Amino acid sequence: MGTLSMPIDEAAETPKCSPGTSNTVSPFDISPVPNIKKRTTTRGRKATRFSFITGSPYKDQLTKSLEKSLPRRRP
Repeated sequence: MGTLSMPIDEAAETPKCSPGTSNTVSPFDISPVPNIKKRTTTRGRKATRFSFITGSPYKDQLTKSLEKSLPRRRP
């Protein structure tokens, strides 16, 4: 069996750099830093208008809706 021999070029093996530069590559050179977007939440209480609760049509509507939402107990 024969082995293939290739001439080794020593100049090709040693990379030539200009003085003052390094051979290291930082991760920032390969891929940029991702921009993180602030998450907005859609949950929580919805804003309502200010209103006087005592003696208003809103109070009547509120009490009716609260009575509907409360579970009824059997005696």
